[in-house]
Amino acid sequence: MINKPSLLSTVSLPDSIIKNVIEAGLEIDCVPFIDIHFLLLPFTLADIIEYVTKKTPFVFTSANAVKAVSGYLNHNNDFNIYCIGQNTRNTVTQYCNEKCVKGCADNAEKLADLIIENNEKAIVFFCGDKRMDTLPQKLQSAEINVEEIKVYKTIETSTKLIKNYAGILFFSPSGVNSYFSINTIMPETLLFAIGNTTAKAIEKRTTNKVIVCNTASKMDMINEAIKLFNLSKYTIYE
Repeated sequence: MINKPSLLSTVSLPDSIIKNVIEAGLEIDCVPFIDIHFLLLPFTLADIIEYVTKKTPFVFTSANAVKAVSGYLNHNNDFNIYCIGQNTRNTVTQYCNEKCVKGCADNAEKLADLIIENNEKAIVFFCGDKRMDTLPQKLQSAEINVEEIKVYKTIETSTKLIKNYAGILFFSPSGVNSYFSINTIMPETLLFAIGNTTAKAIEKRTTNKVIVCNTASKMDMINEAIKLFNLSKYTIYE
């Protein structure tokens, strides 16, 4: 008997995305394998005003970083902001006017190129404790001053799962490490990675096929999974 393919998301997903998966004829479970702890912010409103006065751009590579400093954004229209991915951009525009977004790219390398092309001299990079080196290293090599401020911490929250899945979606190397620390997978399980860094983390853990989504978008990841799964060919293993 052929059953609906069952997917596992290793992060929580919005109801709208889950609805799309179900409407496409798949099943999905969301089990977060990381937890985000916001840190005590090492700056004041006066510091933010100084950045704005100097027209120093803010850079966000995740929605979590935006949320961590959201109390300082306060719908101000004077910020210059660069960000990665539609999800992060949408979070920025919850707290700032859309015109504050000076640039948005699909990944860190492309965002660094955009910042360099715009002849920025300095940026403030709000990030987590496990951020990748790609963005700051490329900017610093272009002689752009990077002031890095860590605003959240990523905690791995491993959960032992019994169910086997046709596909598993990973959104960060931390999520990969947390999942594989106590779980194993079937040889036929397809693995989805949001970017090459996450894909490399997966490849260190298993030889299963990895499908890479090169945009920092949860919806794009889901759409990739929906396109690849054909209900006549895949079963779930109970």
